[in-house]
Amino acid sequence: MTHITFRRVTTEQSSIHDEDGDFVGEVFRHPDILNPGNSIFTVHYFDDPRGPLLVRDRSRVRDEAAWRYETHPLLCRARRT
Repeated sequence: MTHITFRRVTTEQSSIHDEDGDFVGEVFRHPDILNPGNSIFTVHYFDDPRGPLLVRDRSRVRDEAAWRYETHPLLCRARRT
């Protein structure tokens, strides 16, 4: 699995960095209007034609973001080599 890291920017936003430390995307936390008191997370990668990824379970954000990075048509190093 690809190694990505998260760096908190604010309580509502984190940046995503690849294995080289390059800034490749962001994660945002939003209140879930369908389930008051809960949050949803959107994962945004630069130049991703698929658009943002919605994750409802906080414990799945890292795995889902890594999977999305690995399948990104432009960013993932494994696909470029």
